[in-house]
Amino acid sequence: MDNRTSSSAGSGNERSPRGGEQPTAGERGQAVALLRTHNIQTLDQCGGIDILVSNAAVNPIGQVEEIGGVVAFLCSEEASYITGETITAKLTLYACSASLLAQKGKKQLTCVREGRDIEELNSLMPQGMNEFPSLFVLNLGRIGLATALALGMRGAHVVVSSRRQANVDKAVALLRTHNIQVTGTTCNVGKGEDREKLIQMTLDQCGGIDILVSNAAINTFFGNILDSTEDDWDKVLSLNVKSAFLLTKLVVPHMEKRGGGNIVFVSSVVAYQPIQGLGPYCVSKTALLGLTKVLAPELAQSNIRVNCVAPGVIKTRFSTILWENEAIMDKFKTQLSIKRIGQVEEIGGVVAFLCSEEASYITGETIMATGGAGSRL
Repeated sequence: MDNRTSSSAGSGNERSPRGGEQPTAGERGQAVALLRTHNIQTLDQCGGIDILVSNAAVNPIGQVEEIGGVVAFLCSEEASYITGETITAKLTLYACSASLLAQKGKKQLTCVREGRDIEELNSLMPQGMNEFPSLFVLNLGRIGLATALALGMRGAHVVVSSRRQANVDKAVALLRTHNIQVTGTTCNVGKGEDREKLIQMTLDQCGGIDILVSNAAINTFFGNILDSTEDDWDKVLSLNVKSAFLLTKLVVPHMEKRGGGNIVFVSSVVAYQPIQGLGPYCVSKTALLGLTKVLAPELAQSNIRVNCVAPGVIKTRFSTILWENEAIMDKFKTQLSIKRIGQVEEIGGVVAFLCSEEASYITGETIMATGGAGSRL
């Protein structure tokens, strides 16, 4: 059990939503008493502090548990390859953050400022970790498989696909060893008939679609970008970008029937920091950032959230040429705050978070899981 201690603090000169200054000792005492009703230890019972949550005044738009979930995620092992990043969501309430952190195994917490009535806060306290009652469509690969595992362990019925039957069989067997409900099929997402077949099979097997994770990608070219051909661009953009959009277009009507859903695109750090020699591939990954931004506001009215994950160098077959070369990795690590290569499980955890209720106030965002590499357009 993780027994780290968390402290939550305001800026020191904030005003509460009721127009007052910092809460009184009595108000703090009420917040502490509330947390203890949820079996959460507070600072006077701890020997130190491991997590500090600091934020500005409460924004009246949105729900407190949505930001509590974001804070809990950032302090969890699922975010272990994320540092130096800001996740955009505009509301925080300390006691709710503390409750969610405690339910993730962080039992020793404190709340030093609370801006809402204690009775209202008590009604908002979550009663257990959310599970996914949803279906999940995915294209395989090491990151894809880790994502399927992360969502499946949270209760999702997982549908996995790959161009190769052997990959499908291997993934299904592995997921079933974890008691995950899984269906597998072959699919080349670059072909329209395969995409339609995948969606129809999913509907027949599961009755609906709640989550789409699009992580299919290829690279057909390495060299000076001016030496790339029209065929290189057609292949890379067609699979990496166009198929992601067309899959989205197919699943949206089915998500709308179920009252909403989640779409996650898997981009890459090269969307921000291109690697020389991978020109078309880098451009395709940057395009996914734009696709996320364009789709998010249009689909929000249907209660469908659209987000993106941009992994750094993760230990996969695709990046073998990097992580097997010690000299290259030593140079690469100088650019990282977390001095190691990322693991696929760390990306799966980020995707699972984005599909959860804890991320329900996040859409149109790209989360960088890069070990702290500076990554901004």
